[in-house]
Amino acid sequence: MALPIRKKWRMHRSARGILAALTLAGILAIPPFLRAESAALIKFPLDGDWQFRQVGQEAWHPARVPGCVHLDLMAAGLIPDPFYRDNELRVQWIEKEDWEYRKEFTVAFSVSSKAHVELVAQGLDTFAAIFLNGQKVGETDNMFRRW
Repeated sequence: MALPIRKKWRMHRSARGILAALTLAGILAIPPFLRAESAALIKFPLDGDWQFRQVGQEAWHPARVPGCVHLDLMAAGLIPDPFYRDNELRVQWIEKEDWEYRKEFTVAFSVSSKAHVELVAQGLDTFAAIFLNGQKVGETDNMFRRW
């Protein structure tokens, strides 16, 4: 069963510095109260290859998670290195835009058949909305915590 996950957020407009951290590293995990039949916690890492785009644009580009939108834009050849000369001035528009990340993955039946499965994110941007199969499953308002 394929479960595409889409993560969309708006960068915090008051963020200082060129690399406002947009790190994502999610893990699907079975909570302790459901582990009675199995002593091991089941983890399904969601880091690695993702796709991203500017909200409202058609084209999706490769992304790496954990990472940030600036690094993904540089890797795609869409912006210059913000640390070279005065390039930081040329890329300040990025923090004013909304960015959307997505990853499609398949969950094993042993996980998907559980009554309760946790999607854990380590370091989403300050404001993010999390969607699973098109349904909103959460949103964030603080980047310095685990969701």
